Amino acid sequence: MPELPEVETILKGIKKELIGKKISKAEVLFRGIVKTPVRTFQGELAGAVIRGASRRSKFLLMELDKPFVVLIHLKMTGQLLYSRERRKTPHTHLILHFSDGTFLHYLDIRKFGAWWLYPREGLARVKELKKVGEEPLGPAMNWDRFNELLDGKKGKLKPLLMDQTFICGMGNIYSDEILYRARIHPLRQLQTLKPLERKELFHAMKTKLEEGIRRGGCSMDTYLNLTGGKGTMQEHLLVYGRKEGKCLRCGTGIKTLRLSGRTGHFCPYCQRLT
Repeated sequence: MPELPEVETILKGIKKELIGKKISKAEVLFRGIVKTPVRTFQGELAGAVIRGASRRSKFLLMELDKPFVVLIHLKMTGQLLYSRERRKTPHTHLILHFSDGTFLHYLDIRKFGAWWLYPREGLARVKELKKVGEEPLGPAMNWDRFNELLDGKKGKLKPLLMDQTFICGMGNIYSDEILYRARIHPLRQLQTLKPLERKELFHAMKTKLEEGIRRGGCSMDTYLNLTGGKGTMQEHLLVYGRKEGKCLRCGTGIKTLRLSGRTGHFCPYCQRLT
């Protein structure tokens, strides 16, 4: 699933390529992707101009010159691809036609992704967004705020990092990388962290997410940027996906565990549970 760095990279592409474009037609090829009544969705998008774009957690938002916002979640395998040609494949489920002859294609092998059309007013209160946690790279997320959020929380660290109602945007890949950099075991209970470990976790979160953005995201599975290019973060992962490898710090074999339905990766020496 695309995580914060991948979604942020796609957002940069939208801002570069799509702002100011007029939508002439919204072609819906698989109705299950659109969670707003399709006739309303198509009617409001026809003739609308994309005036802005933003990200909230793993959601993309495209602001129209009408009082509406298009909300998009890529889920596991969704892709947004911008092209000067209309390209229909078996996995193409929605195409935005622009008045200048260009197209935005939505592809999704597993069909888990979703598009909504919401009124701009009250957008933060819609069910998809109202429970989303704080942004890990937002201007308000300093050490004091992070420490405050940890206070009173309990539970294992890896599931907590992936909890979108806590601090949003992190999934399986970046939670592994963050915990490895901080030298903290995925199963550590939050309440057992010492003050220094909390600080290490905070700095690791900032560092790894910013690195993911800088490297254009992680193209290990289906993720591509808006113009079809791959990111390079997968070439710099230190622990995720290296279950047959050895720790780059100490040489110990990387171990895996199943947690919340995901396979986590860690070094049993550098990330000791006790």
